[in-house]
Amino acid sequence: DVMDGYATINALGAALLFAIAAAFSGCTEVLVLMLALCGALCAFFRFNAPPARMYLGDAGSLSIGGILAVTPFMLAWGTRHPLGIFAPAMILCIPLCEVTSLIAIRTIKGIPFYQGSRHHAVHFLQD
Repeated sequence: DVMDGYATINALGAALLFAIAAAFSGCTEVLVLMLALCGALCAFFRFNAPPARMYLGDAGSLSIGGILAVTPFMLAWGTRHPLGIFAPAMILCIPLCEVTSLIAIRTIKGIPFYQGSRHHAVHFLQD
């Protein structure tokens, strides 16, 4: 499933950037959490390579998304620069744009947003 790899790479990039931000802000708890997530994502990516022996499924993708969604609230973003509050949105830009465009496309085509389809960006790239 190409979506497992796509989700893992996006999450790995976001977790690494959050880890760097946590290291610069001195928040060791978030740093350890993000490094643990990076390690888990790298291990998953190894076992998800063809022939896949492991899949994310709904529970895995929702857990990863939940961790990445609450992480920005654990760091102080605007302390060094007033525009720093936009950093989490920039870090999560690809997943946010993916979800927004997916919901818009499915709404236009009359497909329920919760039903699976091949309207993800990675499928457009494959085609």
